[in-house]
Amino acid sequence: MQQERPETRADWEQLSVGLLEKRPPNLSCAAAFLCLELLVLAEVMKMKGDERSFSLMFRGCSFLQVYEAGVVKALQDLSPEILKSASKIYGISSGSIVAAFAACECDIDEMQQYLYRAQKLFLSTLLTARGKVLRVVKDALNKFLPANAHQLASGKLHIVLTRLHDWNCVTVSEFASKEDIIQAVLCSCFIPLCFGFIPPLYHGVRYIDGEFSMWKTNFVSQTTITVSALAGEYDICPRDCPVPFFTFQIVDWILQISEQNLYRIQCLFQCPSAKVCEQLYHDGYQDAVSFLHRLSKWVGTRSRCIWYKIPS
Repeated sequence: MQQERPETRADWEQLSVGLLEKRPPNLSCAAAFLCLELLVLAEVMKMKGDERSFSLMFRGCSFLQVYEAGVVKALQDLSPEILKSASKIYGISSGSIVAAFAACECDIDEMQQYLYRAQKLFLSTLLTARGKVLRVVKDALNKFLPANAHQLASGKLHIVLTRLHDWNCVTVSEFASKEDIIQAVLCSCFIPLCFGFIPPLYHGVRYIDGEFSMWKTNFVSQTTITVSALAGEYDICPRDCPVPFFTFQIVDWILQISEQNLYRIQCLFQCPSAKVCEQLYHDGYQDAVSFLHRLSKWVGTRSRCIWYKIPS
């Protein structure tokens, strides 16, 4: 049954209170008010029947995926509606790990701590990792994804792969089992030579890292929220250099030139220290909060127009 649109200001105030009560129990009212206008606008658009779908995209960033984990944690804490309402959550390369956990609403903290502890046990650089990284990833996915992960993720989680025989971009979004998701993630993360010579199979076809074919397609639209651990032209990313022309392009990556970003690129190939990982996680969280602030200002303009039209 479709909910009726509030007619009076009192009705709208009651709606706002109801939305505020949707916040997680451990979230303060002050933090919840940050996203209240977002929720109000989303609710209004639902009732008007013209809600626009939007998507999230997590780019590949190797060992820097701890940054993207911090982003997901912030969204889970401050604006869970963004994760729940997203029509598609794209995961590319290592970003598919974070995307899978986000789509299945898993505890991102436990996953991240497990991955980091396991990685530090037996590897230091990407070039010497061989198949060890994929074993760690597979164990983490098996451990933390729920048994019905395929039901939660089908139609929402979109894992980007590169088909080996023609290097075309393939997106997988329907999963028959939890193992289906795990195998798709492993294929999307597989970097030839670094992780071995024979790529893994997904439904009888060999695939490699999804980033290799991203230049052939474009999933980004005006309603896509892009996330990357490298500073560049993304919605949620580190903000190092305010001057837009200090950038360079690698295939479809447009990155900022800064000392911090050069260090991040180095960390793509070498697992950073525990202190650096902790800082990356914190940076991801804070950059997501900054994004929500920017988004709430835009929504505030929209919602003020709505409030102006509401009869008192």
